[in-house]
Parts: sequence; C-alpha cells; structure tokens
Amino acid sequence: MQMPARSSVMILNTVLFPGAVLPLRIFETRYREMLRAALAGERMFAIAMQRPGFRAESPCPIACLGLIRASVENPDGTSNLILQGVTRIRLKRIINYKPFRQYRIELLAPTPKESLIVDALRSRVLELAEARARQGISLPLDAFKKAAGEFDSLRTIDRFIESLAQWPDAGQLADLVARLFLQGNPRAQQTVLEAVETERRLKQLVQLLMGEVVRAQAKG
Repeated sequence: MQMPARSSVMILNTVLFPGAVLPLRIFETRYREMLRAALAGERMFAIAMQRPGFRAESPCPIACLGLIRASVENPDGTSNLILQGVTRIRLKRIINYKPFRQYRIELLAPTPKESLIVDALRSRVLELAEARARQGISLPLDAFKKAAGEFDSLRTIDRFIESLAQWPDAGQLADLVARLFLQGNPRAQQTVLEAVETERRLKQLVQLLMGEVVRAQAKG
C-alpha cells in the first residue's frame, strides 16, 4: 500500500485507531467533496479529534489515516462508508482549508521494542482489563459465548481475556484495549493514540485503566 504525503482531514469528537473500523455517514457538503476526491484517488483520508476546549474547528495534531473499505452513496447525496484505520500520523503544514482541509502529514510508527518493562506493562494492562470487565463494562462478548459454547458470563470473560493475552504485538494490544475499555472517553483514547512508542502507550493505558477501575469501585 502506497502511503500519501498529504491527506484530507475530517474532524470529529471520536478517535480512530490503526486496525479499527469506523462506520461513517457523510452528509456535509465539504465532506461529500472530500469523499469524492478520496474515492478518485488513494481512497484515504484522516480522522482527527477536535481539540478539547476549542470553539473553532481545531484538530489534534496526532490523528489516524484511514482507508475506505466500502462506500455507498444514497439517493439524497449522502454516503455511508466503512473506514479502516491504517497508521498514526502527525498533521504538519495545512495545505488548504476549503473546500475541505488538507494537510501535509508525517507517518508515525513505533520502533519495534521488546523488553522486560514492556512485558510487565502488558501484563498489568491485561490485569486491569480483566478487573474492568468484571466490573460490568459493556464488551462484545457474544461471539466468544458462541465460539466457546459457554453462556456463563464469568467464564466468557476468562476466555475473552485469554484471547487478548495471545495478541502478538504489545502496541496493537494497547490500541485494542483502549478501543474496548475506554469507550465513551474519547479524550482518554486520544491520549493513547498520541503515545506512538509502545512502552509509553502501555504506561498511559495503565494509568487510564487504573482511573476507570477506581471510579467504578467508588460508584459501588
């Protein structure tokens, strides 16, 4: 896959992670034009989170480049599409604001790193994810119930955590856990997205999950 040096950017109050899929409904005129341009070219555009506290549109500088996997235009001119995250990017110089935002981008990829610290952080992430799951957070467990033939919720959580533990890449595991266990907290997810290096990403995620667990305990 050839990566672009520039990208159109859609600003939302949500976070797209590499490997994740995001369903979108495109209805604004500028984003319809952006979609047409993307489909005519490399089928890519970026999702950036709106900077907290800014009234005017202002994207966070770390975003995620996405690939359009499917797009269907509706009779009214709107479109429904599936965007899959490809890689973290840094938004550099803006090229144009209209008809839609385009930026020069820098592709961001962590340096592969294995260490005792990464292993320990990975284990801690799994411990906290299990604790949070047992506190009743909503998770996509139905597929695991069917695959295991188990309908006992505790056993299903066991199988779910076991499947997470088998994830080969620690950085990708952190992204997956952030998507699943920080639902409804886009600021926290953005913090994980901005942690490019694996060790830092895991450290950030441990802190965020600990906060989630403590808050849930306080609520009883």
